[in-house]
Amino acid sequence: MNQKKFINIIIIIAAVMFIGIVGYFIVARQSFFQKSAKEINSFKECVAAGYRIMESYPEQCKTPDGRIFVRDIVSDELKFGGLVIFSIGKKVKFDDGLTVTLVEINDSRCKQGVVCIWAGELSPFFNITGGDVGELLKEIRLGTATIKSATENGYTFILKDVTATEAMIVVTKKEIITPTPDLISCAQDAKQCSDGSYVSRTGKNCEFIACPEEGGNQVSLRVGQREGSLLVEKVFSDHITGLNFMEYPVARNQGFPIILRIGESASNGCTITLTLASIQGDTAIFTEEKDFNRSCPICLAGNTFIDTPSGLIAVKDLRVGMSVWTIDKSGKRVSGVVVKTSKTPVSRTHQMIHLILNDGRELFVSPGHPTVDGRMVGDFIVNDFYDGARVTASGLVAYDDTATYDILPSGETGFYWANGILLGSTLR
Repeated sequence: MNQKKFINIIIIIAAVMFIGIVGYFIVARQSFFQKSAKEINSFKECVAAGYRIMESYPEQCKTPDGRIFVRDIVSDELKFGGLVIFSIGKKVKFDDGLTVTLVEINDSRCKQGVVCIWAGELSPFFNITGGDVGELLKEIRLGTATIKSATENGYTFILKDVTATEAMIVVTKKEIITPTPDLISCAQDAKQCSDGSYVSRTGKNCEFIACPEEGGNQVSLRVGQREGSLLVEKVFSDHITGLNFMEYPVARNQGFPIILRIGESASNGCTITLTLASIQGDTAIFTEEKDFNRSCPICLAGNTFIDTPSGLIAVKDLRVGMSVWTIDKSGKRVSGVVVKTSKTPVSRTHQMIHLILNDGRELFVSPGHPTVDGRMVGDFIVNDFYDGARVTASGLVAYDDTATYDILPSGETGFYWANGILLGSTLR
């Protein structure tokens, strides 16, 4: 082997070794600075590790093990009470630290040309954390037909409008007011009322609390206390403000704002009435009247047949735990179980709506019974469209039974079929 050929071999070997050493250090450096895929827990860490960023909005980063992290889009801190427009993936932060993110918008609306058992809805899904929610991640789901507002940890989320790509909501925060303690020490004597009960002194002027009126019981409420349907939020010298949670004609989880002055009343819609009798310092004094013998019928005729996996069963014969057909939020027919039943006595003069649809289905039901689209049966007029058919008759008729009935199925909606007509439940 001549000297020139030997030198060429040496150069080739040196070049290969150099390339190998350089490659080793590059790989070693990457493995030193780059986290393994299992250690990645955020979009920022995914990008820093050098993994692929996909072309999307918001941007997404994908790790080798298939996990995808979405870039947070955070707007400036907002104040409560204003309209906020979300696109999917958008995150907003309120001035108390509450963070709200629109995760998705579910579209269960009935497609054109398809026969559906339910019209469906657009349903935005949010994640919330921070503020009074704390470090936990909680979920809020709203809907154009089912859940137009929801309350969590003192925050109320109200759906104003929604499309397939955007949701417009208003977020409010309940103001928590701590009453100023009464530092005045009153005499410990008591006054006997005409009904035999006793009342004590209270307030700045150490006046006796008003005696209960004839036929009613006395109830004393301070800020944050609730009796029956009424939650007291603020107490003033001449009036109180609060929320009234109606139970009739439809039980509601959301309270409605109410202002009561002396002599004015709040009611659950039927059986319980609270009348503001006086205000003593930070205490509102009410007289409470209860009439559980009063009929508050908002339900079905007892011989109404309910669709169940075992066939048609009269509503008056259903019991808690029995299977019934219901639907989920996507409009799919699913099996559920009865979680509540009700039987409401009615007077001899009680009247029901006789609802008839143009496909032959008919139903005897109280006017205040809820439908699946936010109306009540008593709202129907001839030619209205409901549950895939036209209303041909809707009028009051005499009812010859002694009670009305209702059920609440398990599941996402509480809907059920009564004589083949899809209805909501009055129970919660």
